Amino acid sequence: MNAIITIMNPPLIVMGGGMILEIPGFYDLVVSHARRTAWAGSWNETTIKVARLGRDAQVNGAAYSLARALAGRR
Repeated sequence: MNAIITIMNPPLIVMGGGMILEIPGFYDLVVSHARRTAWAGSWNETTIKVARLGRDAQVNGAAYSLARALAGRR
């Protein structure tokens, strides 16, 4: 995640799926590590949130990506 923040500098990262919800403290650990290792200028411009869709976030994200890829083939 720190590389994504530093290189791509996204305004928002949404984390979801089983690991984020099932492992206590995992979200906080990931965010803490990203904060320590990402470039500070990029970190200050990125917001990290937990997906409201819970465990379904990863499936919905994959389906969305597939739909976009297939639409681009036309």
